Amino acid sequence: MITQLTGYGGLFFGRIVNNMTDEPVTEAEVRIVECNRTCITDNSGYFVFENVALESFTVSVSRWGYTPLDEADFTFDGQRELETEIRLLHPEMYFDPDVIDVNLMDSESVQVDIVIHNIGDGPLDFETSVRGARAEGKLWDQIEGIHTGEILGDPRLQAVLLFQDHFWIVGGQRSDEPNMLYKLNRNWELVESFEQESWTNYGWRNLTTDGQYLYGVDSTYIAQIDPQNAEVIGRIPTPLNPCQAIAWDPENNLFWVGSVTTDIYGIDRYGNVINRIDNDYRFRTSGICYFPDDRDGYKLYILSNDRDGNVRLLKCETETGSLTDVIILPIEEGERAGGFQITDELYPFTWALMVQMQAGEDWVRTFEASSNFFWIDITPESSFLFPDEDMEMQIELTAMDLEVDETYNAFVQIQHNTPIWGSFWIDVEMTVNGNSAPSVEQIPFAFGLNSIYPNPFNAIGNVSFGLDKTCDVSLTLHDLTGRRISTLINGEMSSGSYSVPVNGFSLPSGMYIVSLSDGSRISQMKLTLMK
Repeated sequence: MITQLTGYGGLFFGRIVNNMTDEPVTEAEVRIVECNRTCITDNSGYFVFENVALESFTVSVSRWGYTPLDEADFTFDGQRELETEIRLLHPEMYFDPDVIDVNLMDSESVQVDIVIHNIGDGPLDFETSVRGARAEGKLWDQIEGIHTGEILGDPRLQAVLLFQDHFWIVGGQRSDEPNMLYKLNRNWELVESFEQESWTNYGWRNLTTDGQYLYGVDSTYIAQIDPQNAEVIGRIPTPLNPCQAIAWDPENNLFWVGSVTTDIYGIDRYGNVINRIDNDYRFRTSGICYFPDDRDGYKLYILSNDRDGNVRLLKCETETGSLTDVIILPIEEGERAGGFQITDELYPFTWALMVQMQAGEDWVRTFEASSNFFWIDITPESSFLFPDEDMEMQIELTAMDLEVDETYNAFVQIQHNTPIWGSFWIDVEMTVNGNSAPSVEQIPFAFGLNSIYPNPFNAIGNVSFGLDKTCDVSLTLHDLTGRRISTLINGEMSSGSYSVPVNGFSLPSGMYIVSLSDGSRISQMKLTLMK
């Protein structure tokens, strides 16, 4: 403040615009580096700094989707006002094809080339990953949320487990009602409910399975539960009181059990302590599970409800007790974790962490833990393109070790640094055929517009279309009066599937029509631009 009052005292103002379209760049952060003063551009792209203390200074500008301007030197040169216009660069990405559909013989492989284009004026960065569902984000981000409290009408759900193609959830009702075990189908519809044979107000706090029976922990014991009728057919003592978390370890034929701040014990089916992992105030256990696919050999996973409100996921190497942090889960405000499971049965070729969250409203939330799409290989997995540059990305598919007469699906996620919100996607479908001659065929292309994504859009939309034969084609954009706004494509193209960007930076908000024509056929779709 003293520097601002006694310094140069100049007025620095101006506008940030898109270099390609001259459209204003809103919500850009403009920073005077030397005094760390910042300003956010308004809806017209304007910014203002009053009482600038320095006659000469450096400015940086950043906005998601645009190439950052790290250093720009300015000087008042003896004047009291300085106006400027700063032009930001940005990448634009499109690729073709955006759908892959192959038909392979057993043990056959094929390579599909994807052409990536950067038609912007800024450098393009992108990276790919193979996902089991079209879900934004990366590893350990949330895939799905199910409002189980509302479905079951139970205010105190404890844990969730996927077993025998059903979801099993334990609930601790209020003290005047019985504790319940709920069985739901894969659509999260209640199939059966059973009263627990439990001894405490909360009932079974966590669940696990050895592939044949369910096991729940309550008080000082593990309940062995018949999944046909929920009867307790055996009880295994534990060294804890109360015991609140459990996981079955099939590799060592052990149960791992723990409570909030206790050590975690490995016990056999008779309750004998075989192993022990010191807690030493390192975590506050809400649940544990065994993840056999961990690449580092840290196969015992622990969820910790930390005192600061975070839900922290850790993993442990059971022989040495060594711990490492995995992630702080991106949960909703106020939620705490209950029992959880890591399973590969929820999504194809994807390990998912499924946890019963506890709050005012109880939700089951799933997070992507790991993927194993061994039949897809992408080269390169990430790359960098200068403006007006393109490249080929190879996607190799193999039918080795897959079932014949089955169809396999995956989604290639492309994360990027363009102004388009969200990821781009390539849908992959592979059919393994053991009854015909070897063949590899792309999708049976049909003439016409397929989709516009996103729609509505606020900057750039992507128009997907197909051609069933080589022809002269035009792809044009019109307003609702039929006036042509722009020509996106005009020329000969071969049969195939294509994706072309529509640039809305210089257009006003409103509804438009995209028209695809080969001279004798026309396909049209509406799209909406919202700024």
